[in-house]
Amino acid sequence: MNARCIKIAFTAFLLVFPAGFRAEAQRMNCAGIVQSYSRMGFYYERETRDRSFMSCSVCAETAEMFSGKTSLPGLSFSFGWNFIFAEAGQPDGNRIIFFAGPGATAGVCRDFMSPPGLFFGMQGRAGICLRSKRNVDISVCAAPVLGIHSVRDDESIYMKYFKYGLMRAVIPEIRIGYRF
Repeated sequence: MNARCIKIAFTAFLLVFPAGFRAEAQRMNCAGIVQSYSRMGFYYERETRDRSFMSCSVCAETAEMFSGKTSLPGLSFSFGWNFIFAEAGQPDGNRIIFFAGPGATAGVCRDFMSPPGLFFGMQGRAGICLRSKRNVDISVCAAPVLGIHSVRDDESIYMKYFKYGLMRAVIPEIRIGYRF
């Protein structure tokens, strides 16, 4: 994989990432880890006053590593705006939150049965989060990606449907974070 693809992915991330910092006044921040079969990494969330929160993540794309097809992970950057559509408080101070929202993702990785290449697309997230009174968030969500995976060979560039993006809809993503 060439350095040009990584530079393009990083530039796309830098263009999208600051958008979340122009949000309204914050209520809370949360940072932690993301883990699923197809990816692992770090995330940051910032809640706003309008019952929504933005989420940015940097992840290593590991699906092809676990299947033994490569020894190097890919890299992805994601940004999403999630809306809280239901919330339940418990007497002990814990809260359960249901959320969903759109976003965008881009990166460099191997797709299913495909060589390494650049991918980008629209991402959605829907999930449930347990916010404990001890400032720990644990969430489980699905984060499918409707995207394109571009692969370059000697003569041309091929653009194909990003197969792992749709597989993310059935592979749950677990996030554990600390609120501050």
